Amino acid sequence: RHMQITNFEDGKYALEVSDRGGFIVVENPFQDVRSLYLTYMAYGPAPSIYPQTEVFFSTPSHGHSTPVLIDPTVDDCNGVDMHIAKVSKVGLIPPGKVDLQIFPIERANKGFRVTGFSLTSEELNEEFEIPRSMLRF
Repeated sequence: RHMQITNFEDGKYALEVSDRGGFIVVENPFQDVRSLYLTYMAYGPAPSIYPQTEVFFSTPSHGHSTPVLIDPTVDDCNGVDMHIAKVSKVGLIPPGKVDLQIFPIERANKGFRVTGFSLTSEELNEEFEIPRSMLRF
């Protein structure tokens, strides 16, 4: 809801969140809690062309998770323009479906762009970047 598929480069797509925010239904098909990681586009140097965004999930039985602030800025780019995917942990989700709520908290040149999500039983680094060169399909 309040999102659209964007072809941001030939053959590369993202789910772009409107200024009003939106949500994605994510299902954890496992019998135990899993770490939820969100993959999104980032840009550097600052300021990013994407908005800082607050992300949390909710379920009828568990309520809302603690919001996570996502900063889609590439910090270590030494002044060189970088447009890459970053990954951030959103939290631990219970088995079943959750609504992943995504709300930009500022205006930017582009909408916040989601490129994927992952469920893992392992802990990863809190945040990491995927070089653009590795995103070729």
